[in-house]
Amino acid sequence: MRIQKTEKREDKDASHLLSFDDNSLLAELFGARSQRLKRMAQTYGVALDHRGNKVFCRGDEEACQKARAHLLALYARLKSCESLNDEDGAFSQPCLDEQRLDAANAVPTDDLANPSLTRSHSSWALDFPKATLVPRNAKQEAFLHALAEHPLVFATGPAGTGKTCIALGYGMSLLRRGDVERVVLSRPVVEAGERLGFLPGDMREKLDPYLRPIFDLLHRWFGKTATERLLARGTIEIAPLSFMRGRTLDNAFLLLDEAQNTSKQQMKMTLTRLGTGGRMVVTGDPSQADLPATSSNGLIDAERRLKSIVPFVQFSRREVVRHPLLEKSLRAYETPVETTKAEKNNKPALPANANPLS
Repeated sequence: MRIQKTEKREDKDASHLLSFDDNSLLAELFGARSQRLKRMAQTYGVALDHRGNKVFCRGDEEACQKARAHLLALYARLKSCESLNDEDGAFSQPCLDEQRLDAANAVPTDDLANPSLTRSHSSWALDFPKATLVPRNAKQEAFLHALAEHPLVFATGPAGTGKTCIALGYGMSLLRRGDVERVVLSRPVVEAGERLGFLPGDMREKLDPYLRPIFDLLHRWFGKTATERLLARGTIEIAPLSFMRGRTLDNAFLLLDEAQNTSKQQMKMTLTRLGTGGRMVVTGDPSQADLPATSSNGLIDAERRLKSIVPFVQFSRREVVRHPLLEKSLRAYETPVETTKAEKNNKPALPANANPLS
């Protein structure tokens, strides 16, 4: 990102040019029909215009500085895989950590250059070439602390709490520091009709749809080109769960995501892959299992057996960070809904004025 003051007038009006380096984030940064920019302009009493990836701020020098800091803070949140809500850009004036922004926008000389895992102001910060990942609540920070202290950690809870993001970020930090030699990513493939072999392409291409959320995070932190290089070298490895049997993962970080879709046998097999110098994180949401009703759930079974041996970090809907509406939706699904007699019989309910004989 380049920040350039283009003009300063004697009447203390100033013009600032902000140039952003990731065009894919700008739609969310500016808001639908640039509504977020408009609200920020009203908040600070400045004129904000954008052309392409550039934003022009005109107005009082101090007001422009505040608007600039606010925009940069929101952009840093987007680069850290956080979502913005409707209130962002209008009511709060966040404190900008310039040092963290400089680290987030530093250009490395190599894909894994400048490794860092820092802790400041009682918060963890994972610095990557194109973004900085910072925990957004106490539970995410507790998760990071557990990852630092234990070779095997489980994290369970609803979608949108950042389980996969935090786990993957920590694993990539270990890789950049040289504490592990590779990061192994695995998810159970729960098929819906077709067999995996039916899908076109090689194994990587077959698994791409299942691992797309993980690839999106890696692209955000390292860029697409650097991520592809790490995959080509085998530094980041995609390992189908069904092909893990017989392997020993020495000096590797294994992330087993969506573990609620593992069977009891698959979970036991995966846990026994942990080798010398290895670390493993298991994440999942037991409420969203796609297993057949007749299958035993490996994640629930593991919690019953291992809770006194390894740490289980339990997230709740109160820790949802993806979107404000998600927490309300989860609350609605947790509220019992009265079932009508027609629904119990799998029959559509008739309108109140309908004639049942017609």
